[in-house]
This record gives sequence, structure tokens and C-alpha cells, in this order.
Amino acid sequence: MSVMAICNPANIGKVDTAVREELETLLKTGPTADELKKAKEGYLQRQEVSRTDDATLAQQLNTTLLTGRTMKFTSDLETKIADLTAEQVTAALRKYLDPKKMFVVTAGDFAKQGGDAKKVSAASTEGAKKESSSQKPKDASSTSPKK
Repeated sequence: MSVMAICNPANIGKVDTAVREELETLLKTGPTADELKKAKEGYLQRQEVSRTDDATLAQQLNTTLLTGRTMKFTSDLETKIADLTAEQVTAALRKYLDPKKMFVVTAGDFAKQGGDAKKVSAASTEGAKKESSSQKPKDASSTSPKK
């Protein structure tokens, strides 16, 4: 799982806090039935539309050959996704996502804004922390769990 946000470097602390609060809420209450329905519909529609592109379909067929699967595997997977309940998703989130194992990567011109990326690092959870100093895309932030 990854979360990405683009913001003014001066707001990086607020973005970090907002992402953590949303994750805590998701783990506490889980998605609503309506949120999950919309998410599943969107995901499944993207999968269906992606197969209308010849290059994407060829890549998917190649992947199924390399993994020893067939398109039936894909069909079965999509059926399982469509059948997921909010309770099942919440249980999986609680089992596999641990905010204490999350790390935050920030990049940007913090000095220009009078901000300091190290201040954000100090406010982060106990998880591993990485900051990018070699590549500095303008105004970017990303939060991802360890694998």
C-alpha cells in the first residue's frame, strides 16, 4: 500500500498528520459499505477497460503464460473482489497494515519555504524513516509501509 500527496512544502507536516489520521480511522472503522462498493466498481471497471487496449491485453496474456495461469484466474480473482464485504476488508487491513511499520519519504525544496524535512521526521512514528536528498521532485510526499 502506498499513499501519495503533492503539497506546498510548508504544509508537509499537515499532510503527514492527515495521512496518519486517515489510516488510523480506516483501521478503526473500516470502509463503509458504500465506499467499498464504489471502490470495487471503480477497480473492476478499470480492469475491464484495460483489456480493451491491445498492448495491455497482450501484456496480461504474456504474464499469465509466464506465471502458469489462465484468464480464468483473472476472472475468478475479479469475482472474489466483487464479493468482498466491508468486514472482510477491515479484517485484512487490520491484519496486514501496521502504522508503526510505515515510513515516510518526503522530497521538495523545504529550505526555500523556510521548512525543514527533519522536523517532519521527528514527528513521524517509530517506523523506519527515509528522506530523499539526492532527488528532489518539487513538492512531493509519499507514505508507504515496509515490505
